[in-house]
Amino acid sequence: MIIKTGLRNAGSFPARTAGYEIFPSRNGRIAACQPYKYPTRDNDLAVGEQVFQADNRQEYLSVRLTMSHLFSAMGADSRGQAVENKAVITSPGLVPAEIERSFSLAGPEFAADFAGLANIVFCPLVLEVDDRGVRWSPGFELGMFYHEPVLQRSFLSQAKYLDDPARIVFVSAFSAEKLPIPGEELHWSLSFLVGRVKINALAVAKGLSDFGESARDCYAQIYQIRLTQNLLEQTLAADPSFNSNSKFMIILKYLIGFDQMVGKAANLMTPAEKQRLAGLFGGESVDTTRRYNQAFVEAMLGTVDKEPTAS
Repeated sequence: MIIKTGLRNAGSFPARTAGYEIFPSRNGRIAACQPYKYPTRDNDLAVGEQVFQADNRQEYLSVRLTMSHLFSAMGADSRGQAVENKAVITSPGLVPAEIERSFSLAGPEFAADFAGLANIVFCPLVLEVDDRGVRWSPGFELGMFYHEPVLQRSFLSQAKYLDDPARIVFVSAFSAEKLPIPGEELHWSLSFLVGRVKINALAVAKGLSDFGESARDCYAQIYQIRLTQNLLEQTLAADPSFNSNSKFMIILKYLIGFDQMVGKAANLMTPAEKQRLAGLFGGESVDTTRRYNQAFVEAMLGTVDKEPTAS
């Protein structure tokens, strides 16, 4: 059985907006594509799939991406580096299984939040550009430049395929060294962006219009911590020997790093923002969250001989 798969054109969008730049680009724009499946008349389909025929013409079907799909779409060269100005647009249900699995393992709340995204736009590299220079960024969501409405309107007018911009995230698929990021590691970037999308929606629903960028970042970073703690607990429950895996120590290092970022964001928040933030987490303050995370890391370290160091 052969089922043809490929990537079809989905328009393009600006490569730079509100302090973020997508690289590499061509003439200031990024070409977008979407994965598809095109079975021939004699091919069988997997359970649950359908093919629609009209006048002997078959429709394209959306297909779950693989990591190789993702990287080949961006023209990864023999060294694995991105060389094409292409981004890949997909829905949460069609991302590579390695990425979706992290949210599912972390628990129903996180799986639902991830599934609630409208689209994920996988970009070769997302760069943050400001007066301090140019540096790699894990990605962005459009709420990050709501405070610049002119730029937002300009971006959206040129990216008309975005049906629900408040629920779309753009993520770097390659590292700062321009190497492909494994699927099981991309959730580190995505979890922060999902947290940002979630707090933006909560801010609208609860009338928190004065909830600033630092407060939203802090929420997203606490969200990362909670997802990571749950993911680690579930992984250990399924495989008690995981604490001898090198990835176990990497996860603890991430938790230490997330804790440091929460502290930095909290230092920029007003007392009123901290109080509102605590209300969103059942009354748990930032300080309490940090103390619990530190205790969590120490408890996990108690099961191994080596301690991670903050990176």
